[in-house]
Amino acid sequence: MSSLIYDFQIKMLDKNYTVTDLLRVGLILANKLKSDEIKEWVNKELYGYKVSDEIPDYRKIPVYVKFYNPVRGWCPVVIQDQDFINELSKMKMKQSISELEMHGRN
Repeated sequence: MSSLIYDFQIKMLDKNYTVTDLLRVGLILANKLKSDEIKEWVNKELYGYKVSDEIPDYRKIPVYVKFYNPVRGWCPVVIQDQDFINELSKMKMKQSISELEMHGRN
């Protein structure tokens, strides 16, 4: 087991491995450790989160709601309801890591 963990640590430091590659190794380690909690998290990261899943804070990114005015350019949308603003201002990234990596390369 210690050699698997050591190999995993080495791969984490190697920039040639993607996060998807590391998660796959993590899944193997989670199975060896019999950790259902880690397996569940890794699977969500590998295959994406369902609508009903709780989205971790690190997957919520700030967004700004704007509209395009042909005369003034991009303008912020003014909304009075603070709860609605809070809901709109955080985008929940539910995609799989491989999909996010693919979009990050473009």
